[in-house]
Amino acid sequence: MSFNESIYFKIYADIWGLHKRYFNIRDADDERWETLIKDINTICQKYEGQPEVEFVKALAMAALTEIERVGRETTCSDKLPN
Repeated sequence: MSFNESIYFKIYADIWGLHKRYFNIRDADDERWETLIKDINTICQKYEGQPEVEFVKALAMAALTEIERVGRETTCSDKLPN
Protein backbone atom coordinates (compact mmCIF):
# COMPACT_ATOMS: atom_id res chain seq x y z
CA MET A 1 0.00 0.00 0.00
CA SER A 2 1.33 3.45 -0.87
CA PHE A 3 1.10 6.45 1.43
CA ASN A 4 -1.58 7.94 -0.85
CA GLU A 5 -3.74 4.90 -0.10
CA SER A 6 -3.13 4.97 3.66
CA ILE A 7 -5.34 6.26 6.42
CA TYR A 8 -2.72 8.93 7.12
CA PHE A 9 -3.22 10.41 3.67
CA LYS A 10 -6.98 10.57 4.34
CA ILE A 11 -6.41 12.19 7.73
CA TYR A 12 -4.06 14.83 6.31
CA ALA A 13 -6.50 15.48 3.46
CA ASP A 14 -9.40 15.98 5.89
CA ILE A 15 -7.42 18.36 8.12
CA TRP A 16 -5.98 20.21 5.13
CA GLY A 17 -9.50 20.68 3.75
CA LEU A 18 -10.62 22.04 7.11
CA HIS A 19 -7.66 24.43 7.33
CA LYS A 20 -8.26 25.58 3.77
CA ARG A 21 -11.95 26.29 4.45
CA TYR A 22 -11.36 28.26 7.63
CA PHE A 23 -7.88 29.82 7.29
CA ASN A 24 -9.27 33.35 6.98
CA ILE A 25 -11.92 33.21 9.71
CA ARG A 26 -12.33 36.40 11.70
CA ASP A 27 -12.19 36.40 15.49
CA ALA A 28 -15.67 37.94 15.75
CA ASP A 29 -17.39 35.54 13.32
CA ASP A 30 -19.13 33.36 15.91
CA GLU A 31 -21.24 31.47 13.38
CA ARG A 32 -18.21 30.29 11.39
CA TRP A 33 -16.38 29.35 14.62
CA GLU A 34 -19.33 27.17 15.62
CA THR A 35 -19.32 25.54 12.20
CA LEU A 36 -15.56 24.98 12.44
CA ILE A 37 -15.94 23.20 15.78
CA LYS A 38 -18.73 21.02 14.35
CA ASP A 39 -16.54 20.15 11.37
CA ILE A 40 -13.65 19.22 13.67
CA ASN A 41 -15.96 16.97 15.68
CA THR A 42 -17.21 15.34 12.47
CA ILE A 43 -13.65 14.58 11.35
CA CYS A 44 -12.74 13.16 14.77
CA GLN A 45 -15.87 11.00 14.81
CA LYS A 46 -15.02 9.70 11.33
CA TYR A 47 -11.88 8.08 12.76
CA GLU A 48 -13.34 6.99 16.11
CA GLY A 49 -12.36 3.40 16.80
CA GLN A 50 -9.27 3.63 14.59
CA PRO A 51 -5.81 3.36 16.17
CA GLU A 52 -4.98 6.74 14.56
CA VAL A 53 -7.79 8.66 16.29
CA GLU A 54 -5.41 10.34 18.76
CA PHE A 55 -3.29 11.52 15.83
CA VAL A 56 -6.43 12.95 14.20
CA LYS A 57 -7.32 14.83 17.39
CA ALA A 58 -3.79 16.21 17.77
CA LEU A 59 -3.64 17.32 14.14
CA ALA A 60 -7.09 18.90 14.40
CA MET A 61 -6.04 20.80 17.53
CA ALA A 62 -2.88 22.01 15.79
CA ALA A 63 -4.95 23.28 12.86
CA LEU A 64 -7.45 24.92 15.22
CA THR A 65 -4.66 26.64 17.16
CA GLU A 66 -3.18 28.03 13.94
CA ILE A 67 -6.58 29.16 12.65
CA GLU A 68 -7.21 30.95 15.97
CA ARG A 69 -3.79 32.61 15.90
CA VAL A 70 -4.27 33.90 12.38
CA GLY A 71 -7.85 34.98 13.13
CA ARG A 72 -6.71 37.06 16.10
CA GLU A 73 -3.86 38.63 14.13
CA THR A 74 -6.18 39.50 11.24
CA THR A 75 -8.73 41.03 13.58
CA CYS A 76 -6.07 43.02 15.45
CA SER A 77 -4.44 44.31 12.28
CA ASP A 78 -7.84 45.49 11.01
CA LYS A 79 -8.09 47.74 14.07
CA LEU A 80 -4.67 49.33 13.66
CA PRO A 81 -4.56 52.88 12.24
CA ASN A 82 -3.05 53.25 8.78
